[in-house]
Amino acid sequence: MQSQMQETQVQIQMDMSKPDLTAALRDIRAQYEGIAAKNISEAEEWYKSKVTDLNQAVNKNNEALKQAKMETMEFRHQLQSYTCEIDSLKGTVSLCLNTILTTPFIPPQILLFFHKSYHHAFIPLLLIFFTLSLPGLQVHFQET
Repeated sequence: MQSQMQETQVQIQMDMSKPDLTAALRDIRAQYEGIAAKNISEAEEWYKSKVTDLNQAVNKNNEALKQAKMETMEFRHQLQSYTCEIDSLKGTVSLCLNTILTTPFIPPQILLFFHKSYHHAFIPLLLIFFTLSLPGLQVHFQET
């Protein structure tokens, strides 16, 4: 009978310790789940902040790219305009020089017109062409 009582006592002691372990494990599990939920929440917040930062950087770079494309287009238009103007001026100079070379006598009034209408750098060029095309012609020009 004593042996039966000892077994019963042991079993009672073991049965009493089980609820304590289960409760402790539940507490530990709840703590870990809380920590895990907190870590997941922090990771999601960090991820969202990084995505927001990257989206802002993308938007900023897209605006800079858009501005650069607009400036490039503006510069291309200016270049095209200047190229057309240069081609037009080349044609005008060529026509003027051709006229000078094919005209036997050029009155001083025309030279004065060139001097006032075009940059004075053209005058020496015109005089060179006069000298080359009409060797006997002397041109007298006075700066104003």
